[in-house]
Amino acid sequence: MRVYNLSFALIGMLSAIAVGITTSGAGEILGFPPRDRAGVVRPKMNQATVQQAVDQQLKARFDAAAGSNKVLTAQQASDGGWGFISDHFAEIDRDKDGFVSFADVSRFMAPRSPLSVAPARPAGTKPIQIIE
Repeated sequence: MRVYNLSFALIGMLSAIAVGITTSGAGEILGFPPRDRAGVVRPKMNQATVQQAVDQQLKARFDAAAGSNKVLTAQQASDGGWGFISDHFAEIDRDKDGFVSFADVSRFMAPRSPLSVAPARPAGTKPIQIIE
């Protein structure tokens, strides 16, 4: 009897959600990002600003995983949840000393960037298209 009532409740909830999606915009259900505070000016998005943001995120992730050492070991990368770096650690650690610097990680990541401002971008690839 409980399973029967639960099934009807679940069907009712799913119907309400479906009706809500079709009668109102998806943004009303999912929500919109908060508006910027008054006076906040966001920089225009172009390849340089996107590259800068990517570099900042990469540096923040490196610093969080490396801690105060300013160098990163494979174990720190793994413990920090940075599986891609720990999986490719042997490729990044070119001098085979057991740790890498931020410059080493940046050098490894640069050719993998789709942005044309990346230093080692493969020839013939198209740049990222930013849609605002």
